Amino acid sequence: MFQKLIKSKKGSERIGEIGLAVALVLAVPKMILGFATGSISVLADGVNNLMDSFVSILTMVGMRMSRKPMDKDHPYGYDRIEYITGFIISVVTAIIGIQFLVKSVGGIVDPEKTDIDTITRAFMILSIVLKSGFSLLNHEYYLNFKSTIFKANRQDALFDVVISTTVLLTSFFFANYPVLDSIVALIISLILLYSAYETLKDTISPLIGEKPSEEDLKAIEDALSSSPMINSIHNIYVDRKSMDHVFATADVEVDPDLTVREAHDVIERLTVELREKTNIDLVVHIEPKIVGGRRLEIKKAIEEIAGVKGVHDVILGESNIITIAVDENKLEKVENIKVNVLNRLKEKDDNRWIIETVVDFR
Repeated sequence: MFQKLIKSKKGSERIGEIGLAVALVLAVPKMILGFATGSISVLADGVNNLMDSFVSILTMVGMRMSRKPMDKDHPYGYDRIEYITGFIISVVTAIIGIQFLVKSVGGIVDPEKTDIDTITRAFMILSIVLKSGFSLLNHEYYLNFKSTIFKANRQDALFDVVISTTVLLTSFFFANYPVLDSIVALIISLILLYSAYETLKDTISPLIGEKPSEEDLKAIEDALSSSPMINSIHNIYVDRKSMDHVFATADVEVDPDLTVREAHDVIERLTVELREKTNIDLVVHIEPKIVGGRRLEIKKAIEEIAGVKGVHDVILGESNIITIAVDENKLEKVENIKVNVLNRLKEKDDNRWIIETVVDFR
């Protein structure tokens, strides 16, 4: 039953409720004990747990909103809310981390004696047990859904275990050195800032737009190359709406003698099968393979130019169009490459040329 809950979408939303309960059980007593004992590290740990309760509320809201079905104003759904939620979590974590960084530095400069008692230590042990379990639970959810929210929660809970363990050990072995309490608080603040940085990196990059992952590229290439009617695959573009929803496009070359109906049926079958097996919604642009004549001559001439990894389309007419693939490591030189291509094309055909560029990630 537990495994069934983990694999269900409904069960994934319960993680926020569990996180909220755990955070509130730990936060309030720790903050009270931190003030009572004068321990900055215990207080910092308590405030960190209080922030976890805020994160859990965001998790619940983010998961539910990201599962909303598409509508006329958002025809691609609400999946990106998952990334926005992760971004807010990272910003809040960074603010708390900076605040305690300042407070802990003040405690190092002017240390005050602390008196951590048995009750405080008992709550630290309880914190270690609960947060360890919560981290493992988020890890299971992350393995099933690949969501940045679960990854951030897992990382945060794991850091909480490290924080509480450090505070506990310090209270046992270094009780007579109050400056160490502030040093531990400083370490906690740095861990919080590092956690914020990692989460921010995982959420900002997909929002900006990042290169396709090897996993996505392989899934698309394997699906399309399974048909003998596909001669080559290129210009794969992947837009990850969320960790479990991918929109992608790709260009394929087919035999120029295929009818429109034959080409359509092949591509439709391949894309539907891919969508059934994975979370990838693929749209394919069909191009006839260049097999001879002036088009092949132009293709071979352009592929000799440095920085050009391939020519994928040559359309001749009043306005000529050519599509070239540029190496991903040469993107900063793409304008120079286009100038060289245009000069070579003018040698072959003096008509107007439109040069399209795509990125080759292989």
